Amino acid sequence: MTSPISGPFFTKVEAGRYCRREKSDAAAAKWIDRRLHEIRHVKAGQILISKKDIDDYLLRHVVEPRKNAIPADTPGDQVLNILMGPCSRRASETQAAARKSKRGAASDVTPDHTRGRR
Repeated sequence: MTSPISGPFFTKVEAGRYCRREKSDAAAAKWIDRRLHEIRHVKAGQILISKKDIDDYLLRHVVEPRKNAIPADTPGDQVLNILMGPCSRRASETQAAARKSKRGAASDVTPDHTRGRR
């Protein structure tokens, strides 16, 4: 394992660990390698990256939550109501009631899979 992160500049491994890419040192360094074209860095025998430049990179990739986001702890039926909207739900309930009334009393006795056959 490498020494603790210190000083104003990080190596690629230290920078990767700072960004919480710490599955292994190699994975942390590889993650930084793939992003070096977006992160300011110094080539001084090895790649050195300042904490400020890493923070700047991370801040450029912040994703703001949507204004209409549904909280994660919302029950499933409430999520459906939110997504479909109250008008859609009422319309589907009205259509289901209309279909049932068209069938009449005979359809309540005869199963649907036998209708139309004689």
